[in-house]
Amino acid sequence: MPVCTLEHHALYYQTSGPPSPAVTLLFIHGSGASIESWRKQMNDLPPEIQGIALNLPGHGLSTGPALNRVTELAEIIAEFIRQLAPPHPLILVGHSLGAAIAMQAASLSPQAIDGLILIGGGARMRVLPAFLDSLAAGIVDPAFFALGFAPSAEPSLLEEELRLYAEVSADPLFQDFTACNEFDMTGDLAALALPMLLIVGDQDRLTPPKNSRWVQERAADARLMIIPDAGHFAMLEKPGHVNQAIHEFIEQIRIKA
Repeated sequence: MPVCTLEHHALYYQTSGPPSPAVTLLFIHGSGASIESWRKQMNDLPPEIQGIALNLPGHGLSTGPALNRVTELAEIIAEFIRQLAPPHPLILVGHSLGAAIAMQAASLSPQAIDGLILIGGGARMRVLPAFLDSLAAGIVDPAFFALGFAPSAEPSLLEEELRLYAEVSADPLFQDFTACNEFDMTGDLAALALPMLLIVGDQDRLTPPKNSRWVQERAADARLMIIPDAGHFAMLEKPGHVNQAIHEFIEQIRIKA
């Protein structure tokens, strides 16, 4: 697995697709997750599209520690982009915390990014204080992550994801969810003039559809796709729906480019 060495972190990542693509997608995972979150997207890219999925600091093989400020994580993404220099158009695809990071990175480096795809995100992402307190005490409750899936989610998928989360210690989860809790771009959406696709499951109980609607109503150029029978992990629960929405958005970006 290739690695990008920054000043304080070594970020491991995967690539898929041609070296000279028509569009590049950079996938940023959510709290406690890894590049595995994007396996159903990285394996279903159009032949002319390149996908890059990275592990954030302190996740997967990437060196830590995990960071608890979205602004710091966005700066790392911006440096990752500068070092790799992926071909444009470049679209950031973020899930949950990754969506927050993508928005912040676009705000910091608008000239380096051509579009945003935000899955299960929002301009604010408050976390239950009791859950943060449990993580601070070193307690991880798997039931919380089960809430991220729709009741109709395939049992095998739920079992696999809960197994992956069970391997994550409380500290990086605490840092990730602290970053989510303190994230707030409610006053900065007007500055995000990039084309934006908002994707959310209609049964998302962690970042419900109203969060994405709020962003859509205030962003300069945003469309909203609500995925039926999907929860917070729509890209895993309904990959066909999500991938089709991503492919259609890519075509819009290519036309504008």
